[in-house]
Amino acid sequence: MRDFFTNHVLVDYLCRILAAFLCGFCLGYERKVSHHAVGIRTLVLMSVTGALLSIVSCNMANLGVKGGDPTRIAAGVITGIGFIGGGAILRQGFNIRGITTAAVIFSGAGIGLAFGAGVYIPTFIVFAIIMISLVTFQKLEHLLFPAENTKIFHFTFDSKDVKEEEIKEMILNEDIVIFDTDIEFSPKENKTIISYMVKTPNEVDYVEFAKKLEVLEGFTNFNMTRK
Repeated sequence: MRDFFTNHVLVDYLCRILAAFLCGFCLGYERKVSHHAVGIRTLVLMSVTGALLSIVSCNMANLGVKGGDPTRIAAGVITGIGFIGGGAILRQGFNIRGITTAAVIFSGAGIGLAFGAGVYIPTFIVFAIIMISLVTFQKLEHLLFPAENTKIFHFTFDSKDVKEEEIKEMILNEDIVIFDTDIEFSPKENKTIISYMVKTPNEVDYVEFAKKLEVLEGFTNFNMTRK
């Protein structure tokens, strides 16, 4: 233990883990800004656990075990855990659930390997970062990126003169983000259907939102789908 602190190994480990944390945070932030399913918590967990496993592999390789390579055991465990984590990811329409849970499974396996290899201090550092990330970053992501659920809004009008700007304004007033727009027009029936792929916050009151649509000229029907 004295040699550990004398050689400043702890500082070196801390720098590696914090660098991984910072890069993972930045990557996660960029993904959320681009409205992708993978977020800050997921990439932070993956980054710091990857750094931890790298430290574990280096320590295991330095053990100099004769007649075998201890790093192959760690690689085999992580490969197997990958299948379990993949099973935790579910697709519900356009929404993907369970990515953070899969990252937690991956992180749990990494922590177990690290303790098994006797790498105590870096493991406790990574564990603390993971717990802080899970507890605090969920609130941070929700605060910065409230629109989380992907849906499709269908607006039907008995008219060809539809004021699309009014529709978009009403959508944006609910803090809903518009991704794409499709328009279907039937001249014989004089009917126009406008569809928007959107991301909505959890707090949206869809009943009240639908009632507000009655003021739109020619509006006849509103339909919301998840896929």
